[in-house]
Amino acid sequence: MGTMRRAACTGVLLFLFSCCSGLAGGLETHNVPASDSQLAEALSLYAQGLCFLDESHAPTGAATAVSFFRKAAAVDPTSAEINEKLVETLVSLGDAPAALAAQLAFARHQPASAKAWRRVGNLAVKAKDAGAFAESIAAQRALPPAANLKAARRAQAMLDADEVIGWAELGRDDDALRAFERLVDAQAEALRAGDDRARRNAGAILVLLAAKRAADGSAGSLLAFADKLAAVVGDKAFAAGVYYELSAVLARGRGADPATVARLCERALLADPSRHEAVMGMVFPSPQTLRKLDNAAIAERIGGHPRPEALDYPFALMRLNYLLEAQDARAATAEYEKIKAMLAAGRDGAADSPVRHVLGSAALDLAGEREASVALLDEGLAAYPHSAMIKNSLAYTLALLERDLDRALDLVDAALKAEPDNYAYLDTLGWILYKKGDYAGALRSLISAVEREQDPSYEIYDHVGDVLVKLGRAAEAPAWWAKSYRITPVDSVADKLRKAGIDPASLRTP
Repeated sequence: MGTMRRAACTGVLLFLFSCCSGLAGGLETHNVPASDSQLAEALSLYAQGLCFLDESHAPTGAATAVSFFRKAAAVDPTSAEINEKLVETLVSLGDAPAALAAQLAFARHQPASAKAWRRVGNLAVKAKDAGAFAESIAAQRALPPAANLKAARRAQAMLDADEVIGWAELGRDDDALRAFERLVDAQAEALRAGDDRARRNAGAILVLLAAKRAADGSAGSLLAFADKLAAVVGDKAFAAGVYYELSAVLARGRGADPATVARLCERALLADPSRHEAVMGMVFPSPQTLRKLDNAAIAERIGGHPRPEALDYPFALMRLNYLLEAQDARAATAEYEKIKAMLAAGRDGAADSPVRHVLGSAALDLAGEREASVALLDEGLAAYPHSAMIKNSLAYTLALLERDLDRALDLVDAALKAEPDNYAYLDTLGWILYKKGDYAGALRSLISAVEREQDPSYEIYDHVGDVLVKLGRAAEAPAWWAKSYRITPVDSVADKLRKAGIDPASLRTP
C-alpha cells in the first residue's frame, strides 16, 4: 500500500523537486502519513522550507525554514528526511533545546530506531537535559539485540560508552560511575578478546574520570582501577594510553594529587615508551615552562623515571604535540627536526608510527611549508596504508591547498568508513565540500561534527561561520567565529570578527 501511495504522488513530488535546487537526493523511505493528500502537504511544506535556506532569503531564511519544517514534521512525524533537516537547521541556529525537542518527537514515533534514539542522547547532552538523556538510554536498551553476535556486542559497547560519557558531561557523577562499572563488567570478555571497537569504547572511562577529577579523595581508587583495566586488556599500548589519559585528566582537575599524576605518567612510560600523548595541566603548565625543561627535568617532574635518556623520543613527541597546541611554529619545527634525527640515529625508544607523520606534517603546515607537509603525509600513507589518521590529515591538507579535491574526498571517505563518528574527520569532509562549492553539504557535515565533538576545536566553529556566509546567512556567522576565538585565539578568526564589528579582546576570559 505504501508503494502505491508513493507512486500516486510521483507527479506532485517531481513538481516540488523543481521548486528548489536544494532538494536533490530525494527522500528516505519511511512510514507514510494516513493519506496521499497528507504526504503531498508534508512534501510541499518541506520544499518551501528548503527554498528559504537559499541565500536569497538570508539572513532570516533559516528561521523561516524552521517554521515550514515544523509544519511538515507535524503532518508527517515519521519522515527521517524532514526531521533531519529540521534538527540540522535548529542546531545551526544554536538552539540545542529546540533541536532536542524535535528529535525526541521523531524518535517517539520511531521507537525501534537506534539511530534516532542515539541522536536524542547526543542532543540531550548538548542541551543539558538529563531526563531526555535517560529516556534515550532506556529506549536503546529496550531494543532487541542484533542477530550477529559480534555486531550485538559492538552495539552494546557503544551504548555503554555513550551512557558513561553522557552522564559525566551532564555532571551526574554518581550515574556515570554506576554506568562505568556496568561497562567494565559487560566488556571484559570483548576487551580480552582484542575487539578494537570495545577498546576504543573503553576510553569512555576517561570521561568519567574527568568528571570525578580527583574529587572526594577518589584519585587513589582511580589508579587502582587503571591497573585493573590494564591487566584485563593485557596490551601494553592500550595500558599506556589509559595511564596517560588519566594523568592528563587528573592534572587538569581541581585539587589534583601530584603523586597520583606522577605514578600514572610513570606507568604509561614503562608500559610503552613510544606513546606520545602529552600530559598537560600541572605537568606542563605552559609552553614557556616546557621549553626550559630538559628531558631529565621533565622525567623528574612526572615521576622521576630511572632511565630518562631512553625517553628522549617519546618526550620529543609530547613536546611537539604541546607546541602545536600553542601554535608555536618555530619551536614546533625545531622539535620535529630533533625527532627526525633521533629516528635516523636509531635512538633507544625511537619507533616510527602514523603519529610521527601526522604531528610532523602539522608542524610543517604551521610553518607554512604545505608542500612538504603533503609529501610527509604521502610518505606516511605509503608506510601505513590503513591509517585513518593519516588519510584524514592528508585530505585536510589538500583541501587547504585547494587541489586534488576529488582525491581528498576519497581519502576522508575512507577515514570515515573506519571511524564514522570521528568529529575531526567530519570537519575535514565539511571543509572539502566547502572548497568544492557544495555549501549545503558542507554545513550538514560540520553540524554533525559539532554534535559529536569531544574536545572543542576552534577550526570546526570557524568553518561553520565561513560556510554560513557562503549560504547567504552572514548574520549568523559572527556567533560561530566568536565560539572559535574563545577556544583558540587565532589571528585569521580575529580578523573576521573585527570586520563583523566585534572586538576579539572582549571575548577572551580574563
